[in-house]
Amino acid sequence: MAATGIVGTGGSYYFLQKAWYSDTQRSPMHSFNDSKEWLQIDKCGHFITTYQIGLAGHSAFEWAGSPKNRAIWLGGSFGSVYMAGIELLDGQSEEWGFSWSDIAANTAGSMFYIGQEMLWNEQRITPKFSYRKSEFASLRPDVFGSNASERWLKDYNGQVYWLGFNLHCLGVNNSPKWLNLAMGYGADRMISGIPEKNWQNAYPHIQERQREWYLSIDLDLWRIETRSKFLRSFLRAASFIRVPMPAVRFRNDGGLRLIPLI
Repeated sequence: MAATGIVGTGGSYYFLQKAWYSDTQRSPMHSFNDSKEWLQIDKCGHFITTYQIGLAGHSAFEWAGSPKNRAIWLGGSFGSVYMAGIELLDGQSEEWGFSWSDIAANTAGSMFYIGQEMLWNEQRITPKFSYRKSEFASLRPDVFGSNASERWLKDYNGQVYWLGFNLHCLGVNNSPKWLNLAMGYGADRMISGIPEKNWQNAYPHIQERQREWYLSIDLDLWRIETRSKFLRSFLRAASFIRVPMPAVRFRNDGGLRLIPLI
């Protein structure tokens, strides 16, 4: 398992170096403060990424026979370790830089996983992700992605990050084991990272950027009972994707709306 981790991590860094950083100017290691950009949607992405890598890492260490606490701490921390390597690559890019707020979000994602395992021996609150193409994706394809595979990663206006609270595990005994109460966070009307560069002269029809909060129900896929080992593993792996459901959306301008599916 250690060999697989070393080879996989090194290989993915090499791929990122070629695919992501090959067209950017290199520079000496430096940091920059991006904590106020994109209304922190990108930080939510860091949080859920390290959480999911931690889940996979814990399962792998457990499979390899590590003692319980070692598997939780080593496996659960792997996401933060892996993402720290990406920050080092960012820190040598002239276009970006090493971000301490990214490190904080990475650490929070890992500790969110580890904390639940240590406290409850299970995950009662699960981060999830949903995406639908925003109306702004085509305005700046260089920023938000030029195709579907890039947009789900870069189109911050179309991303929503959720926390699913499992009702059965949290004491609602009559509820199905797979039913969650879901709370989501997203943002809209962002053309650039910070408001001062919101391209309002070029796009005067775009109003002030908005934070968005969602309330809905959700399916905890990996808690659905099945005798199929393959299906059980598939549901576990896909558990970070939110199954579209109706939701109520609140905006910081006071707007309230029912969204049929999100």
